[in-house]
Amino acid sequence: MVRRKNDTGARPGAAGLAELKTAFAAAVALHKAGDLEAAVAAYRRLARRFPGVGEVQNNLGRALDALGRADAAETAFRRAVALNPALTEARTNLARVLTGRGRVDAAIAVCREALARDPGHARTRNTLGTLLRVKGDPEASLAEIGKALELRPGYHQALNNLGVSLLAMDRPEEALVAFAKAADLAPAYAAARANLGTALVHLKRPAEALAPCREAVDLAPDDPAVINDLGNACQANGRFAEAEAAFRRAVALNPRKVEALNNLAVVLRTLNRLDESIATYERALALAPEVPKLRLNHAMALLQAGRFREGWRAYEWRWKTERLLAHPIPGGRPRWRGEPLGGRTLLFHGEQGLGDTLQFIRYAPRIAARGGRVVIRVSEKLTRLLAPCAGVAACVGYHDPVPPHDLVLPMMSAPLAFGTEWDTIPAEIPYVAADPGLAARWRERLADLSGFRVGLVWSGDPRPGDYEAATMNGRRSVALSALAPLAAVPGVSLVSLQMGAARDEIAENPAVPLADPMGEVADFADTAAVAAALDLVVSVDTSVAHLAGAMGLPVWILSRYDGCWRWRRDSDATPWYPTARLFHQQAPGDWAAVIDRVARALAEVIPKAEEPS
Repeated sequence: MVRRKNDTGARPGAAGLAELKTAFAAAVALHKAGDLEAAVAAYRRLARRFPGVGEVQNNLGRALDALGRADAAETAFRRAVALNPALTEARTNLARVLTGRGRVDAAIAVCREALARDPGHARTRNTLGTLLRVKGDPEASLAEIGKALELRPGYHQALNNLGVSLLAMDRPEEALVAFAKAADLAPAYAAARANLGTALVHLKRPAEALAPCREAVDLAPDDPAVINDLGNACQANGRFAEAEAAFRRAVALNPRKVEALNNLAVVLRTLNRLDESIATYERALALAPEVPKLRLNHAMALLQAGRFREGWRAYEWRWKTERLLAHPIPGGRPRWRGEPLGGRTLLFHGEQGLGDTLQFIRYAPRIAARGGRVVIRVSEKLTRLLAPCAGVAACVGYHDPVPPHDLVLPMMSAPLAFGTEWDTIPAEIPYVAADPGLAARWRERLADLSGFRVGLVWSGDPRPGDYEAATMNGRRSVALSALAPLAAVPGVSLVSLQMGAARDEIAENPAVPLADPMGEVADFADTAAVAAALDLVVSVDTSVAHLAGAMGLPVWILSRYDGCWRWRRDSDATPWYPTARLFHQQAPGDWAAVIDRVARALAEVIPKAEEPS
């Protein structure tokens, strides 16, 4: 123990130093035994007796932090640093507490101050690496963690953090190796074992993830972080009740654990318990109001609950996240807020997916009606289709030069600009049309198909590089083989409208005979022409569903249990697309019941379609 001044300002003599060492050792023993309240009391008695000892304040802060008393812990760590500026451990602990309170920038500054004094402190390097990952800079995170591992090659906590950063960079195979090494170096280290399970989930091996996550909980039954990871593994396996129980247990152990609160809110939203989900998000936001991902998840729950006024406003947090921003908005021009345009040019920018663009291009005529010129910027797959739309003066693709403009509006912000509520959704259908010549050619090409022609789409874009999007796509998509009951309906001819890798399922499923014209389809103008030649489109919740709805075609949408916020679970109709009919899952993952209902509905509608007029 380093000698420090006592409360009289003098250095303790030999007897005082002996007393300090003995009392400190006794307090540490209580701390290690898990008697945190007794340890806090012992450290505080020691701090009163020897107020100039930074190490005492550092250990007091650690015990308070373990008890969830973040305010008091922060105060103790700051006192420790003030008493002993060279006490790197106290700065690192202070950074960790600041991180838990959402003050990541302040935590990074504390770590950098510590490393300026002590550049060889491996734990601080590791902590800084963690913080840089939280700030969205995984490359810099890997660099700092790499330095920590150079300083301490067997540093299992740094190996664990290396894996977490690799996961953030969508490198799950490498992350799995890092977690396995950490678990081998420290078999009782629960975090590495739980993260091993998390990596397996990212590798789409969720069934394998349960065992290491459960082992982690056995090693650390009161650790909310590993219990949270078990909840994630359960959710990935569709075991939602178990996931909810795990997240609730994690929150009970640490009511301030924002990640567990967010995950609990997510699983409640998945179970369509929206009021509970929103309330849980709001608990988390009270603790961490500036976390963009949490804000965005809250916004999605508000929208799903139909609370549009709050939801559109909250949805603007998407600009502070990496999520959903497939096509960043061009900078340099002010955002349009709905005011009269006075002849100015507005760039209406499709920032997200194809279906989102198809849904929200409906606002172009309303923007033009405010007295301006509307130029749209969208995917090249949509330019030929959307250029003729009402209200559109010009249309460019994402790879074209950005045209001159005075104002900009992201398409997903249009409902906020217009104050859209459920009863004011613009639904002047159709607002998208197939080229008449193309449509006529496809009607002729498909004329040999007998009976009622039904277009099928069974998968969305898998987006394998985006874990969250890929997971959602797995929930919204259905195997083509599961659609065999539709092929068995008398009088039906099935036509594929499916693009992408899922087309390969056609050759693998002869029991679902399909005409497949999509090899000749270059973009959505072609898809629209094929769809216009059909009697009905049946689609999972993806872009073709929006295309058919925007064209005013009959479309039946297969909606997953935790359906998108665009569709209301209390109705099989939607004001977004008056010609659409929704078929909701009644249990998570249960497509068989949905397809049975679709097949029966199809059998009912065919005679009506064939009745003479």
